[in-house]
Amino acid sequence: MSLPREKDEGTRRRVHLLSSTLWIINRHDFSLFHIFHKIKILK
Repeated sequence: MSLPREKDEGTRRRVHLLSSTLWIINRHDFSLFHIFHKIKILK
C-alpha cells in the first residue's frame, strides 16, 4: 500500500516543519535554562 505522491510530499514537509520547530524550541529552552542557571549562580 503506497500513498499518492502529493500526500507523501505534504506529510514529509509537515514532519520536517514540525521537527525544525521542535529543534528551535529546544534550543530556545536550553538558552533560557542556561541564563536562569547563571542568574542562580550569581545570587
